[in-house]
Amino acid sequence: MKNIIIQNTNKPAIRRTKVVKYNKETQLEMDARPILLLDVSGSMVQMVNNKRKIDILREIVTNFIGVRMFVFSTHINETKYIPEPQESTDLYNAFKYLKQFINKDTNLVLVSDGQPNDPESALNEAKSLGIPVNVVYIGNMGSSGEQFMKLLAKLTNGKEITAEVLNMTFQQQLTEGIQGLLYGT
Repeated sequence: MKNIIIQNTNKPAIRRTKVVKYNKETQLEMDARPILLLDVSGSMVQMVNNKRKIDILREIVTNFIGVRMFVFSTHINETKYIPEPQESTDLYNAFKYLKQFINKDTNLVLVSDGQPNDPESALNEAKSLGIPVNVVYIGNMGSSGEQFMKLLAKLTNGKEITAEVLNMTFQQQLTEGIQGLLYGT
């Protein structure tokens, strides 16, 4: 058994250190946390019903606690904050990078407008993960992005939600839908 040091900085004036016993069960618990893979590529500045796609994404993921969030465009990073969109949509390398964090119990949800640089490579890499890739499509219904996302979910035995922004009630329903995908509720 080895120890992990976790620093609690909730109160700026007081710094507390807690020692947590590390064992195989602790690692499995950490590894089993749900993962959100979030598209922050340049196309996420486009508008859907008078809202930028990136703003829709931000609204629906702000309520998730205990979820690992990774943002991707040309690069992929684990984050707590959603940056402004930039660059291209390298979904293939995002899936490739995530392999190190995925096991058979990982619950992965991709939130994207479904416009990867190389759709075929992205689909092949998603299949190689060996887990269902649940998808949330942000964009206009009937587009090629929606078709890609549905195909991705189908090829990996994942579930899919399409988010065409209508009103705040819909935003709440979408957030609850993602929560269902992540936690199986």
